Amino acid sequence: MSRLLRLNCQLYNIYAGRCCYYSRVNNISIYSKDALCERFHIMPVQCHQTCQISTNCNLFSNSLHVKQALMMQTKKTKVRKRKKGSTIARKIHRDLTAVLGARVSFLAKEQQTVNKSSQSSPALNKEAEETNINHPVSQIDNNFPFLIDNPNLSKKINYTSPASKVQLFPKTDDIIRIDAVNFGTLVNTKTTDTGPYFSSSNCGTIDSVNVASQNANWLTQLSAFKLQMNSCGRGKNRNNLERTIENEKLQENFTKDENYSETTEKRVFSDSVDKCKQIDVPSTETVILNEINNEPKHMSTNSYLLTEELNEEFLSLPFKEEMSLPGEVMLSSEEVMMSSEEGMTSSEEVVMSSEAVMMSSEEAMTSSPCNPEYLSEESSIILSPQFTHGTSSSLESDVVVPAEEINGITSVDKGKDSIKKKLVNKEKLISNFNVDKKSFVEACCSVGKHRIAHNCIKYYNCYPYKLYGIDVKITDINIYNILIHSWAKQMKTEPIEELMMFIRKDNLVPNYKTYAGYLECLGRPEVIDETACRKILDEMVIEKLDVKDLFNECTFKRDERQCILKAIQSADPYYIPNSPPEPKLYEGELLSPLNDKLPPDQVIESNPFTGVLSTEEIKKRAKLQLNWELKGSITVSSIYKKPKPTDHTLDMREKLCELREEWRKSLIKAFKNKLKYYQRKSERSRSYNIYPFLKMMTPYEYAELALQEIKHMLNYSETYSPRLSYLRKALGNKVWQHCLVKEKIRSEEIKKMEKLYELYAEEYNKDDFPHLNHRQCWHQILNDNSDGPSLVVEERVWPVHVKRTIGRLLYDLILQEVRMDSSIFNQKDERKLYPAFFSIYRTSNYKTFEEIKPHPDVIKLHKEAQLDDLDFNMSDMPMLVPPVPWLSLNHGGTLLSTTKLIRLPELAFNQMDRLQQLGTNQINAVLDSLNTLSACAWIINKTVLDLVIDLFNTKGNVDLDIPPPVTEFPALTKYPRDFKSLSPGQKAKLHRERNQIKQKRSEMFSLWCTELYRLSIANRFRDEIFWFPHNLDFRGRTYPTPPHFNHLGSDLARSLLIFAKGKPLGERGLDWLKIHLVNLTGFKKRCSNDERLAFANEMLDEIQDSADNPFTGDCWWQTSDEPWQTLACCIEITNAIRSPDITKYISHFPVHQDGSCNGLQHYAALGRDQSGAESVNLSPFSKPQDVYSDVAEMVERQRSKDAAEGNMTAIVLEGFVRRKVIKQTVMTTVYGVTKYGARLQIIRQLKDIPDMPQEYTSQAASYLTEKTFLCLQEMFTATKGIQEWLRTSARALAIESKQPVEWVTPLGLPIVQPYHKKSIQQQHGVQLLDDTNKHEKPNIQKQMNAFPPNFIHSLDSTHMMLTSLYCLRKGITYVSVHDCYWTHATDVPVMNKICREQFVNLHNQPILEDLSNYLIKTFLIDRSINCPDTMNRLKEVLMNVPERGNFDLSNVLDSTYFFS
Repeated sequence: MSRLLRLNCQLYNIYAGRCCYYSRVNNISIYSKDALCERFHIMPVQCHQTCQISTNCNLFSNSLHVKQALMMQTKKTKVRKRKKGSTIARKIHRDLTAVLGARVSFLAKEQQTVNKSSQSSPALNKEAEETNINHPVSQIDNNFPFLIDNPNLSKKINYTSPASKVQLFPKTDDIIRIDAVNFGTLVNTKTTDTGPYFSSSNCGTIDSVNVASQNANWLTQLSAFKLQMNSCGRGKNRNNLERTIENEKLQENFTKDENYSETTEKRVFSDSVDKCKQIDVPSTETVILNEINNEPKHMSTNSYLLTEELNEEFLSLPFKEEMSLPGEVMLSSEEVMMSSEEGMTSSEEVVMSSEAVMMSSEEAMTSSPCNPEYLSEESSIILSPQFTHGTSSSLESDVVVPAEEINGITSVDKGKDSIKKKLVNKEKLISNFNVDKKSFVEACCSVGKHRIAHNCIKYYNCYPYKLYGIDVKITDINIYNILIHSWAKQMKTEPIEELMMFIRKDNLVPNYKTYAGYLECLGRPEVIDETACRKILDEMVIEKLDVKDLFNECTFKRDERQCILKAIQSADPYYIPNSPPEPKLYEGELLSPLNDKLPPDQVIESNPFTGVLSTEEIKKRAKLQLNWELKGSITVSSIYKKPKPTDHTLDMREKLCELREEWRKSLIKAFKNKLKYYQRKSERSRSYNIYPFLKMMTPYEYAELALQEIKHMLNYSETYSPRLSYLRKALGNKVWQHCLVKEKIRSEEIKKMEKLYELYAEEYNKDDFPHLNHRQCWHQILNDNSDGPSLVVEERVWPVHVKRTIGRLLYDLILQEVRMDSSIFNQKDERKLYPAFFSIYRTSNYKTFEEIKPHPDVIKLHKEAQLDDLDFNMSDMPMLVPPVPWLSLNHGGTLLSTTKLIRLPELAFNQMDRLQQLGTNQINAVLDSLNTLSACAWIINKTVLDLVIDLFNTKGNVDLDIPPPVTEFPALTKYPRDFKSLSPGQKAKLHRERNQIKQKRSEMFSLWCTELYRLSIANRFRDEIFWFPHNLDFRGRTYPTPPHFNHLGSDLARSLLIFAKGKPLGERGLDWLKIHLVNLTGFKKRCSNDERLAFANEMLDEIQDSADNPFTGDCWWQTSDEPWQTLACCIEITNAIRSPDITKYISHFPVHQDGSCNGLQHYAALGRDQSGAESVNLSPFSKPQDVYSDVAEMVERQRSKDAAEGNMTAIVLEGFVRRKVIKQTVMTTVYGVTKYGARLQIIRQLKDIPDMPQEYTSQAASYLTEKTFLCLQEMFTATKGIQEWLRTSARALAIESKQPVEWVTPLGLPIVQPYHKKSIQQQHGVQLLDDTNKHEKPNIQKQMNAFPPNFIHSLDSTHMMLTSLYCLRKGITYVSVHDCYWTHATDVPVMNKICREQFVNLHNQPILEDLSNYLIKTFLIDRSINCPDTMNRLKEVLMNVPERGNFDLSNVLDSTYFFS
């Protein structure tokens, strides 16, 4: 009887807690927790009368009472909250009806059974009379409304603020973790050394309840079984559960009443199931109508449904404490309970999250025991009770979670009158499964855990299973190949033969790499088995694999190549492998001329990159660069001037160093303990686990990474704290990159890279470069030195959930082990240790995010130490040597190739899949362009750098884009003493002012930090020659990989960079410098080049004054549009003028040629639009046409007309329709800016005009937006037609094919738009919020709006790449900033000629027709659509290519201001 009373009280308090929680979160006055219990005749403190139980059961079994009571109370709330209150009541009702109704019905039924027994049992009646249970409800704060008031709860409950993790209970042996969404799915656990913790980020998750040990197992199993019994409905699953009850013998786990028999228990559970069938269908369940008889079937959203066969198999096994199940992962609860990247949902979303899954009963019956239903955001630990039987694990112990990412596979899309089922994505299941297993096997083999990897593969072969009715098995032959090569190094043939058997069993086809691994094993012993080798070669012939191509089809590590060759030659002494393939030549009309070099008399310079450094110096610097990359980070001195350190400062620095050493020791010790823990779990588990990944580095290296993270966090501002999910992700990526480097060391790739790069340095520095490009040069070096390990290898990919799990583990160690000494500031104080970092929770847009902050004492110590150093990752820094040429998707850039060719989100794999299918030979031109841009050497303009640093350290200058220091930030407005007496309007105004100042301070600090990093890096490289490696975005646009300092930055950043290699100015070099100077000022936009040159000659005195006295003279340069570049150019012109011979003056200064609204130029060329072409300088004119000024004039004419008709807005705008106001809108129209975005752009410009009446800003912006769009449509008619066709095509493809839009650029680069519907995925308990996953449906709106601008971006990138390739062929230096091309002053005419020729060649191709044909072939033929009507509609849209105008493209060749 007592256990029934206790369980009954738990159910009531769950209900009361949920009601209280809803009211608190949504600010609705419903009832307090105690009041609810009282209202429903519940005794929260005492519940000892039998009659109360039956009364309460009857009351709660009728779900209408719950709804009516809540609705009655919410009617009393304010009108503005009535709707919300009603919604909340419905949510509470539908969430609780399933659990409370079913379970209370069970209690009532069991109570009747017990009452019948008690009539003949006086002892039972006596027990009921003596039962008096006290609930310490009053001791628990409302911050924890979901805590179940358990009768055996410890009377002493300690808790603190919910802003951090709270210790609720003292240490105990048995803890029950309860799923907040499913109300009672219990997991039996232990506490940690510091006790169980409750995280307020879970928005009410029941974290732990202290239960007497004799009842813990019973309560766990009873509650979990009840949820399963409610879900099973009918059929063999019900029988399985009944059989489970018998086999598990639950009566041994709790003290039975003397008259309580096993038969009674079984009957009660069985009757409970029958009772569940009669209750109303709750919304936490899903109804799927059977297509045959429309019979509703009930399923729970969180339960294990076991197949009969596997039930029998596993129930016959002796269950051990750490036993795991097939397809399940042994991960700690720390690895599972992780918030989403985008934050945890609010309470309303928590309730609804469990409704996001739907699975039919037929699918459920075929699922394996490893397949739980969806895990909601807050509930990520669910155990089937038969597998927790007799176990007692801790909060840090392993919990069973699904081995495959299954979230998003099935979901419910609810409308008002319909429920739709989303089909299971088979490709997604199998792909994620294989990626997980491959990464696990790679990690195991890297750390010598071959047997663990082998057992894992064997395990999944011996225990096949299904996910949602789909067979999930290993389909990637490379998983077997990795393990075969690993066993080969151990010279063990038996496991290899077993793996070959598995390969045949799975119907996989062995490839070159498979047989290479077997041959390696046979070739390692001193005595080779020739018969076995011959047998392998014969099998290769049967599989139609040419043995001579084996060495060209495989990649190798260490001495694998030699062992394989030895084995083959033992069977065939005359074997000679085929030579490596030569680099392929270009194909196509655009690129074929590049296959031949120009005659020497037509080349400016045979090698435009030679002579910057000697070959020996490059080799020496290559070793230094390699050491930097192996270290992973570099320390840079800050340029921010601080006062000379005092004795106190030096003392604080010393104490900080000592503290760091203590932190390092604590982290190493804690990590070793974690490693031992995971090792024990790994030894007892044959499935996927995290242990091999943690063994990839030493504990010392992990501790170092954690200390680097601590140092970074201490550099943040006091008001800023990053999201913990972001930090975990970043730290996990760092661990992954370090492990890649470690693997390169193990495979001896580093030694070979060092050797081959010396050969490349010799070729790179030859005056007569013997190759067509740097890719061919590097390719030839690799072919000539093919012995040893391969350098071009497939990248090791870690699943995202592994990275984040490791990142979370390290951050947990930081939070738990990194402690501060209370006596560090005062030695007299008693020494006490307390956490140096803590987590906080911020709520934004109904989502809660966990953030991490250092303790104020740690911040104080760091400030007083006044450290001068900044730490950067090596990937964020320029290189000391020329980058390695790009050869493949993951080989190029840095020496260790840790950068990616294409910048993509983590889960956006579509584009990489296309590239891997096509091979890199198709994009050789793209790779060569990247290599050309990367080969340019740079140096720092020291004169400008010194001026900027001085200004930066003397309060900055906002007009010159030098942010002021923190000391100059505006102070926050203080609240007046009579604040309470102010009117609501005055208080609101004061709050707005303070918020604006806070925002301003935050922006200023961000800008200040940006410039600090940029200037500090520039100062570090002030005496160096360096290079910027480049890569691509998904559209094909090129970017330097160092983010903080590069030539794509601001005006200030560009002014600091000049070419390392100088060239004489020649006859016209100085004139181009002067024209470039005037272009930078923006003073003569509508003037010809001759007029600009004349203006520069007139201003020579001002130019020289600016160079000699930048801040003390007339400061003419400061009035320029680009002041710092103008100053740098003034200095260069002054130096050239003052040189003995101007024509021989060696100039390092880059001169720019900028496209005239380049996006509109491409649109005009595509549509052969005569008027549009003239507006953007595709046609030759004596003076440049300025499209921005033209549009402004058209808008002004419209405004004048409206003003004459009395339009007030038009009248107010008189004199304010300026070029600058509408420039950004005109520029971004081609890139898909909406009217809403354009309006915001214009508002910002109008606010910067002092005389503009600010009260009319909003109206004026709307007016100008409409007029600007109308004028653009009138001016560029063909542009509008092409945009609409692209948008219509994208929309039709996204809707009909349900796939993202993709196309191929004229240079062969496949592009896939990574815009998909946002989904929350789960992989091994880690939640991943992403909108780029290829398995999700495309986001139609984004696909449609982004297609036109992205397509144009791909064209301007193609034009830039063609220009770079032909400039290399011509022998001139070339770099670009998208549509702005740079070269030496003397080479500007050559670059201009090439630029125009390649634009004409590009647009002479049938670009739109090729696009139409590609889309038809890809979406209608290759991926055939079954519906003929759909195919016809799509074909009609795609073939409706806009007609062209009559503009003659050859006019571009004579247009001076096309690029100027």
